[in-house]
Amino acid sequence: MPRTIYGITIIVALANLASGAQLKPGAARAWEQYISQARAQMDERLRGNRKSFLWVQESEERMRSIRAGLIASVPAALIHDWIGAAFVPHVTAADVMEKLDQYSNYPEYYKPTVVRCRLISRDDYRRVFSMVWQIRAAGGVSTVFDADYESQIFPVSAASGWWSFSHSTRVQQIDNYGSVNERLRPVGTGLGYIWSLCSIMRVAETEGGSIVEIEAIALSRDVPVAIAWLVNPIISRASRNALSTLLLKTKAALAR
Repeated sequence: MPRTIYGITIIVALANLASGAQLKPGAARAWEQYISQARAQMDERLRGNRKSFLWVQESEERMRSIRAGLIASVPAALIHDWIGAAFVPHVTAADVMEKLDQYSNYPEYYKPTVVRCRLISRDDYRRVFSMVWQIRAAGGVSTVFDADYESQIFPVSAASGWWSFSHSTRVQQIDNYGSVNERLRPVGTGLGYIWSLCSIMRVAETEGGSIVEIEAIALSRDVPVAIAWLVNPIISRASRNALSTLLLKTKAALAR
């Protein structure tokens, strides 16, 4: 397709997506079912039913990649479900937990995506926190979100590590962020780039360091059929890039 026509098509596609959306009850129910399945699959890993504790351990090629310092990642489904792993040398699983437990440092660890992060409550294996973060698009335009999360942490002694299940309990888009006209949109309304988020993190000690593995799952608005051929590949690339960036920034934070 000629570059000019391609550029015009992108503008039309983004204009369609920028018109706003609303989270539908059917999509919310499907999301809950999907997350339940993700938890069930994690239980299978813990029971050792044909799966290793880590996804990356299921393939020698993946293990070689992360040992070489690369980020191994693939989409788990056409929707926004990605899994990736990274090897962090010279750190223990306890080191990883200690570093990632410092929520007030997230704006430094994950800048410029994370704008602000605040721990709300903490007990032995449960964390509740809030975070303001942004999706940055071409031209410097950002969509900003304010969200609350709950995270549960589970030790896995057999794997000399731990795993966690984190999910958003509230996601709201912020309009006109940083201006006098700043306002929170109602839950389930807005551009619909992100309706809900969930992540499963697995950390296991291995020779010379630890493997950090993240499965990131996101619920977003549907894409109109007429432009799905164009927008879905863009979303797919953005999701993979976001996960790779998350893992690379986590490695950098752990190396400090």
